[in-house]
Amino acid sequence: MTPFVPAPPKPKTKALAIILPAGLLLLNVAATQYAAAKFGYHPALGHPLIGHFYPPWDWLVWQMKFGAHAQGVFRTVQAGMAVAFCFGLFAIAAAGGRRPERHEGIHGTAHWATREEIEATGLLPRKGRPGQGVYVGGWRDERGQLRYLRHGGPEHVAAIAPTRSGKGVGLVVPTLCPGRRASSSTIRRPNSGISPRPGGRRKPLTPS
Repeated sequence: MTPFVPAPPKPKTKALAIILPAGLLLLNVAATQYAAAKFGYHPALGHPLIGHFYPPWDWLVWQMKFGAHAQGVFRTVQAGMAVAFCFGLFAIAAAGGRRPERHEGIHGTAHWATREEIEATGLLPRKGRPGQGVYVGGWRDERGQLRYLRHGGPEHVAAIAPTRSGKGVGLVVPTLCPGRRASSSTIRRPNSGISPRPGGRRKPLTPS
């Protein structure tokens, strides 16, 4: 089973750090150029940078100098700045809010094992050597060849499955037939007559 690894969060801090200063600069450029156009690019506004283009923050200087005589112009500028600021906050909230993202494995991660995953379990025999241990399953490779999965470690193996699902004929019988010394316990009498080898000891387990 492949473990679920959540996707790392997308970085948004760098994008906001670029968008906010750029948006603020463009907003002040628009306010300054609007005020300059309303004043007819009068020489009292100062020297422009190029042509009729003034420094972005000049509208603040003009407001202090000429605000009392041109209240309508600067009220329009302030209203436009306020509307643009509200739209900017809304855009930031929408961009920084939660978005539906795809979560891998939310409905489970079970799948048919790949060759790499099967080899990682150690259930396949080493190259050039026969398999050993308890039969725990089978796998057909890319060529369609059936390869048995066997557990040869010192750990106990417990097969838990419904009645008549093939535990005995699929796991117990193949494990005991080659003559390997093994211990098998079952609460069902049909499997109690199977011995690892002719004449071997067998003892049925009677449930209490």
